[in-house]
Amino acid sequence: MNSYPPELLVQLAPRMFVGGLDPPQPPGEGRDPFAVLSYRLREALLNQRKVAIWQPERNKTFQVVIVDKDVRFPPRKLVPPDDPQYSSAHSPLSPLTPTSPLYPDGLIAPIWVRKHTTLVPSVFVMFMHIFEPSQNAPHSPLDTGDGDHEREAEERMRDNELCAEIAQRKKSTSERGVKLTVVLLASRRMLDNPSLDGRLTYIRRQSGLDPRAALFVLSPVSQAEIGDFVRSLQEALYEPALEYYTNHSKRVRRKRNRHSQAGTSYAAPSLAGSKSAARPLRPEGWTVRYEYKMACFAEFRGEDEVALKHYQDAYSTLLLMFGSTAILPPRTKRWAEAKVLSDCIDLKVCPARSNDSHHRIHCSSRYASCICITMSTHSHSHSILATCANLQTSHGVGE
Repeated sequence: MNSYPPELLVQLAPRMFVGGLDPPQPPGEGRDPFAVLSYRLREALLNQRKVAIWQPERNKTFQVVIVDKDVRFPPRKLVPPDDPQYSSAHSPLSPLTPTSPLYPDGLIAPIWVRKHTTLVPSVFVMFMHIFEPSQNAPHSPLDTGDGDHEREAEERMRDNELCAEIAQRKKSTSERGVKLTVVLLASRRMLDNPSLDGRLTYIRRQSGLDPRAALFVLSPVSQAEIGDFVRSLQEALYEPALEYYTNHSKRVRRKRNRHSQAGTSYAAPSLAGSKSAARPLRPEGWTVRYEYKMACFAEFRGEDEVALKHYQDAYSTLLLMFGSTAILPPRTKRWAEAKVLSDCIDLKVCPARSNDSHHRIHCSSRYASCICITMSTHSHSHSILATCANLQTSHGVGE
């Protein structure tokens, strides 16, 4: 298992990006209370859900990735959105893109999973400080009130700067369908300020934040209260995360349906200077891609039964590809990649069915020493066993 790409093995869970927290520094006496708060928030967020191959218990928690608040997402397509050819352009990882590692007939690259686990989140939480004027001495009866106007003017200027920064991040997250939530850090004294509600309303509207679960305020609190806040934050953002992965599934399903209706391979563009035409990915390969992607997005949502169905469909199609040297020539680079993908699907499917009462078989196939597949009927099991045996014989595996 050490030779398998970890991206293809780990259990998938919703990803939350968290930006704006200070670098980790152990809290000490006399430290700034906001530095202590930042440190404790990092600890609480990162401990919510660890990366693992399998966790049988599902709960509404995210796997958190701490990022710079100015982090940039990878491009969705090779051309910018304002390009006239954007609608017909392809992803940098598509087998139809000549610069893709999958060009022209690859299936799934580990970097595709990595994109959805470390490069693009389902929700983005940004911690920021709301401006607080310095606490001055009591006013003199002789004051003309100009000081209050100056403070209000400075507050509005700082709030506008904050709004501009939030709006810029909101633009980038909206382009990817990612929910943006802002947590404003404020002192306890600021929480009692009667002007706070008005400022929060102004910031939310000017920055274009959603009306629900998009703006929170947090002051330095105890460790226990931080834990309560993190749990509340995750509960509020879990539904938007599920919606994000559901939208991805719908998009992939539409592509799969269009491909099924067409029933032909996509034409892969040739590389500049190439003398021979590129051998495009066969329809079976596109089916594997679509089924595997829908399985991953269902796994992100915690819908294990749906994910299992798509993983099994992808695996069944892989078996058909392995059975035809015309579709997948043996001992080639693409054959080896497909072998790794099928092994990893088996390793992901086994835990999902470990407590199921259905029949479990162990099949020594032509590409793995021992794999585990769960089938619903004995006849299906015998069919897979026969397929494995035939593949071993035809490709000389195990001799």
